[in-house]
Amino acid sequence: MMDAAEARTATRDWKAAADAYAAAAHIAGMGGRVEEAWRAWFAAGSCWRRADDVVQAERCLRRALELTEIGGQACLLTAPQLAGTLADLGDAEAAEDLLESIAAEAGTIELDAVFVDTRISALLTLGRKEAARVLLASLEERRLEGPEGIAVRARSAQLLALDGELVRARQEWRKLGSGKHALSGDPILRATVLGGLAEVDLLLGEERRALDQFEEASECWREAGRESLAWRAEAGRIRAMVALGVTPFPGLLTTGLEYAREHRLRPLEIGLLLARGLALVSSDAHDAEEDLTEAMELAMMSGLPVLVGRAALARAGRLPIDDEQRQHLLDTAAMASVSHVPLAARVALARARLLARFDPVQARRVARACLPRLEHMHMRREVLAARALVRQLGGTP
Repeated sequence: MMDAAEARTATRDWKAAADAYAAAAHIAGMGGRVEEAWRAWFAAGSCWRRADDVVQAERCLRRALELTEIGGQACLLTAPQLAGTLADLGDAEAAEDLLESIAAEAGTIELDAVFVDTRISALLTLGRKEAARVLLASLEERRLEGPEGIAVRARSAQLLALDGELVRARQEWRKLGSGKHALSGDPILRATVLGGLAEVDLLLGEERRALDQFEEASECWREAGRESLAWRAEAGRIRAMVALGVTPFPGLLTTGLEYAREHRLRPLEIGLLLARGLALVSSDAHDAEEDLTEAMELAMMSGLPVLVGRAALARAGRLPIDDEQRQHLLDTAAMASVSHVPLAARVALARARLLARFDPVQARRVARACLPRLEHMHMRREVLAARALVRQLGGTP
């Protein structure tokens, strides 16, 4: 059964491979061969995760974890896979709780870089940037090479973007994309770099470049057989089109939403709802409001603050609602975007625009206060908008 599973894995027939590994795990378990059963359950869970069946992946990986000794090597290999699956399901809190408890049990053992990186991912998803920064510093001290070193550099670029150091973040992504590893043709590495670059360029006002990068990232993810990540890039492509002023066709995202819901991929579902809502604003405000509201509510339920902030800001800035509701949404967006400096600056600018309707003096103060932050981040479109607002309100930028 293991031979059959490995043959299926080689052809990327993830579901068939997972079934074969699970059958092998049952056989090993009945024979009392614990290590082999663990290895087979672990492989089955990993294959199910690649097939985007995270419910089956969670079941297999929990079976694998039950066969390990807390703090042992098998446990430290299994826990990050299970935590990643929980995050895919939209429960980053449970993912972090699992990893935190196992790290505490491990004591002074130096944890594998993948284990630490998975914790960093969960913490950033939860908006706990400073805790993630401490863990990233511990990895940087190790001066890791190969895939682990690439992952560390990618996290560093991600953190720079969250801090508002957008030009530096773009430089880091570009260096990573032009390094010797990028020349190997690995579609996963290429897609990761392109996605990171696209998000930064979108914040910098380079929408056309971001659009092209999201498109190529989507193609790379599909080449690698990662359908869910291809849909995530597709959601980014739609956001770039909206920012560019192009009206996208939202129908394709409905297929992606069906995929996300069928596979219970909650963060992907939220991202696609947000993108489809933005795409619908100009043609169907009612459906746009439904999508953006659902995205915000699901993000709140899942404890995903950045997605809460994006959805709240989109509702406040793009829908025909009254000022009281707009103010409430901006308050929500401000609280949710604490860990995301560029998003927080966009929220501040939106607040200044709202204040301009009934308190121009305060609006000018808010706009002038956020202008230096926007200039430092080189957020071109927002800088121009803030300067124009200050002039409109009788001030000097």
